[in-house]
Amino acid sequence: MNFRTLSLALGLALLGAPVSTFAVHSERVDQNSFEDFSAGEVHGVEVTQDGFLRAGPRLEKWVSFQDAAIWDAIPDGKGGYFVAAGNEGKVYRVDAQGKTSVAFQAKESNVFALALDAKGNLYAGSSPDGRVYRMGGDGKAEAWFEPNQKYIWDLAWRDGKLYVGTGENGILYRVSDKAKGEVFFDSDQKHIRTLFFDSKGRLWTGSDPDGVVFRFEKPESSAVQRVIYKSAFKEVKSFTEDARGNVFVATMGEDKDHPKAATATVKAPAPASPDLAATDEKS
Repeated sequence: MNFRTLSLALGLALLGAPVSTFAVHSERVDQNSFEDFSAGEVHGVEVTQDGFLRAGPRLEKWVSFQDAAIWDAIPDGKGGYFVAAGNEGKVYRVDAQGKTSVAFQAKESNVFALALDAKGNLYAGSSPDGRVYRMGGDGKAEAWFEPNQKYIWDLAWRDGKLYVGTGENGILYRVSDKAKGEVFFDSDQKHIRTLFFDSKGRLWTGSDPDGVVFRFEKPESSAVQRVIYKSAFKEVKSFTEDARGNVFVATMGEDKDHPKAATATVKAPAPASPDLAATDEKS
């Protein structure tokens, strides 16, 4: 059978096929809510709470580090940033042009937390064998507070006092001067993981392993606290506040209500070099 004969036979066979073979079934899918869009991957767009899409901030790599991780980054007040990295206890200074230099290196392997006071002095919380260092404008650093705790998880400066969140005993300290610290709050948690002052001057703290959010109404005068929220997840990681004064809580870790079954441990590959990204809200 030549090509022409084969084509004719195939055509006749198709003519005899039932119509349903070629029927096209259309289906309409509506995606119009935050839940719909958040189930997918978002690239360059922002999903609002009421289900609208709009252009998101543009991200670009600003500076790279050879360290294993970036633990914290805060503005230096001069257009640049202080960046805490691991696992060599380094704190970098990145100027407004992206030039990087080592500002300070702790004896401990990690610096998890940074804070600046009103005079521009830098405070760095190191772990393990928790210690708070203070670096003045002359670039000289000294051990400033040693709470005899393993981890320094977060630091916050307010009204001439440094607040220090620690683990593994879940204690929050308030430090007024070098080596002059007091127990501000002794929680029933293992870790005080994050600290945040809102626009009303209230101190929020997040804990581990029960994912509890505590709030202190007047931390300058009292350690009286309220339990604001108990997360289904183990760890409260961070806070932020919007222009309306709403405070948002980020949590992570295992869902306490739905624990995962035991799994095998697989050694992960070495992480890539961390990058510090800058956002451009105008794009």
